[in-house]
Amino acid sequence: MNIKDRITKIILKNNFEYYFLLAVGLLLAIWTISETIALRNILMTILSIASLLMFISKKNINIYVKQISTYDVLIYMMILVAVYFIGYHAFSYNSFDLSEMNELVSVFIRSTASLIIGFGAGYFLLLKPRLTAYLGFGIFILFIYELTIDIKVLNEASLAVSALDYSKSIYLGKINAVFSGGILIALIISRVFDCYKKQQQVYLKELVYWLGVPVLLFYIYYYHLRSNTGVLTLFLLAIILLSSIIYISIYRSIKFSINFNKWNFIVVFFYFLLFTAMFWIILNSAFWKNIIENASVGFDTKTYKNWINTSKFGPPDAPSGRPIPMNAYERAAYASIGIDMIIQNPIGHGRSSEPLKRALLLNYNDTEIASSNAISTHSAFLDIALTYGVITSASIFIIFFAVLIKSVANIDQLKTSAPIWIAIIMLIMLSIGEASRKHFLEIIFFCLSFIFVLSKPSNK
Repeated sequence: MNIKDRITKIILKNNFEYYFLLAVGLLLAIWTISETIALRNILMTILSIASLLMFISKKNINIYVKQISTYDVLIYMMILVAVYFIGYHAFSYNSFDLSEMNELVSVFIRSTASLIIGFGAGYFLLLKPRLTAYLGFGIFILFIYELTIDIKVLNEASLAVSALDYSKSIYLGKINAVFSGGILIALIISRVFDCYKKQQQVYLKELVYWLGVPVLLFYIYYYHLRSNTGVLTLFLLAIILLSSIIYISIYRSIKFSINFNKWNFIVVFFYFLLFTAMFWIILNSAFWKNIIENASVGFDTKTYKNWINTSKFGPPDAPSGRPIPMNAYERAAYASIGIDMIIQNPIGHGRSSEPLKRALLLNYNDTEIASSNAISTHSAFLDIALTYGVITSASIFIIFFAVLIKSVANIDQLKTSAPIWIAIIMLIMLSIGEASRKHFLEIIFFCLSFIFVLSKPSNK
């Protein structure tokens, strides 16, 4: 027996896919947690090797070569282009200090490894699509741990919500928790949607898990993090899921006459409550009230120059005399300035940390900017364009959007709807979240290859 045959035997037997996906779930759980770099590197090395072993087997190579289409070639090319420009900035620029150069090289290597892992994870999940939701189980456990921290604090403070202290979180920065939660809810919703669409049997433990995740995320996002990004993400996903279920119900009532059973009712009613809660929060939040006027003031960076140093000058007042919330003003102003900086340098400046501030310092000789808190545009797509260039950012956006469109068009032929929901969640979070550097890029490239493989139509 030759080496390739031995590899194929190992992969196809001994439940290899279970162990692989278990390791991927562990990686997803710790990917956004600080002080886990050593464990992440070990897992990424093992999973990368395992994925490569899977692809070098003769059987798997033949299968993929035969199924490659023009669409596949274009996606592969865009993925390679995105990775290339990260490598270009890592190896071609010579204006960095040594630590910055090492960080860029590290990001390039780990992003490449993440692509390979994503391909492997997508392939194995096609073999066991029922395991989709359980890829996020590790994240779920860590959020429960976060909940226990809050319960302890609330108990000591006699249930005073104002006493919650996010500094004790295992996640360093709100966006890390929001990003992990987004992936978790995408995996859960994809499984809920698949079971509803295919009328599959659902076990009680699955139902508890699926309904428990949105409740936990609602608490984590609204009370624990007080994150507008997280709340908006849940709100949009609730709308999309409800709309999808209603559409399928109408379609089936005409085509197949399938009854609306009790389980369907529980899920729809539950997500309707989630939608209602999110809608109430948005209507009563200072961030979302008068959002159009807030944004218009923020985008007018020539008239209102508070963006230069909001920690010193604060946000401006609206024309009506109403004070504008700091977060609302910063998001609009920083996005506007970021676009201006991208136009001036479309290839990117290559500095992975504080992308907006670095761009401003390269273009403005202003002492206020040096002490400014304008470090990010609050949009990963803009931050990636600032750092690695417009082509990299545009390629990532186009791939997610193309996979989403193709998956929706071929939804009846997909083994899992995960590529649809992950693409939606990534497009939302990368548009309004500061998720553009280090481990975030690794997760982005993992998701790109992961959902690309899962979006392949199945003829079975």
